[in-house]
Amino acid sequence: MRVSLFLKKLRQQTITNPILIHCIWWFVYLIFNLSLSSLEQDFVFPDTLVYKISHFIPCICLLYSHAFFILEKTLPFKKYLICITGTFGMIAVFCLIWYMLDYLFFEILELRITTLYFGNRGLYMLSSVFTGTSFILYSVAYWTLENYVSASKQRNIIEFHKEQLDKAFLKTELTGLKSQINPHFLYNTLNFFYAQSIHYSKNLSKGIMLLSEMMRYALKDDDSEGKVALEKEVQHIYNFIEINQLRFNNKLQVYFEINGNIRYRRIMPLVLITFVENAFKYGELNDPDNPLTIRLTLFENQLNFKTHNLKCKSSYEKSEGIGLINTRRRLTLGYPNSHTLTIKELGDFYEVELALEL
Repeated sequence: MRVSLFLKKLRQQTITNPILIHCIWWFVYLIFNLSLSSLEQDFVFPDTLVYKISHFIPCICLLYSHAFFILEKTLPFKKYLICITGTFGMIAVFCLIWYMLDYLFFEILELRITTLYFGNRGLYMLSSVFTGTSFILYSVAYWTLENYVSASKQRNIIEFHKEQLDKAFLKTELTGLKSQINPHFLYNTLNFFYAQSIHYSKNLSKGIMLLSEMMRYALKDDDSEGKVALEKEVQHIYNFIEINQLRFNNKLQVYFEINGNIRYRRIMPLVLITFVENAFKYGELNDPDNPLTIRLTLFENQLNFKTHNLKCKSSYEKSEGIGLINTRRRLTLGYPNSHTLTIKELGDFYEVELALEL
């Protein structure tokens, strides 16, 4: 188990750590070259190993220094002459370091290995230039690939944000169409139904009027701060209770109490109604001994709103649905440090309490 966790962690770190990826790549590359060298007749351990590793380090330094200090600093700014000059300069420095290492190993330390070109200066310099040029080409390939991957990631990020903006714009556009076209159509339709029903049923016409007022409030724009008059929110609750009483022939046991002066106070719209809707949806409202109680208390700038209801035993739905989840999110955004929402299940009863600073 521990081994598998270690390997999993190592794999995750390898994927997210580019330095580790490079180290692994060069390690594999070195092992591969040493394996090929071990097949040669002049392979002497550990002399050949020391020689290969010591000459391997300048090659790596050449590749990265050329990529990050020459290509990265010149090509994006179209400084081609500086790029060419710097490249030839790096090859020259590389050949000098290469020669100094060989001189150290063969003339001073006298390692027990032979090299084909060290005795022939012309072939030796040609071999050094070839090696340096090879790693310069590797550097160009690496820099090109790195920039291509980086540009691809950047394009993906830009496309993702553009897609999100397009979705947000479309959502805003649809919301705007709803607020401009649908309300006008709905109000006219409901007014027509109200006019047609008033001669046939007072309850039906009253219900249509209440529904029209509720929809008008729900679709009406709020102020620049995203708030409405508290009186309108309370009236919306009254309309909701009344329209449900009409549905159930005034048999619902609901008690709504208001303490304090709610005039001249403003609140985020459609917040309080969510808790009332939740109580109607999941509560048992036909028990005279256990009515749904709704209490709104206002003291200075402190608002306390509480609902207390008997649970409906025949309902097995989850009490906290998407409505409460959205309300929690809206409260967090609108009143980040000035509200507390408490939801309790007290045996057969369900209680919601919101304390809010207006």
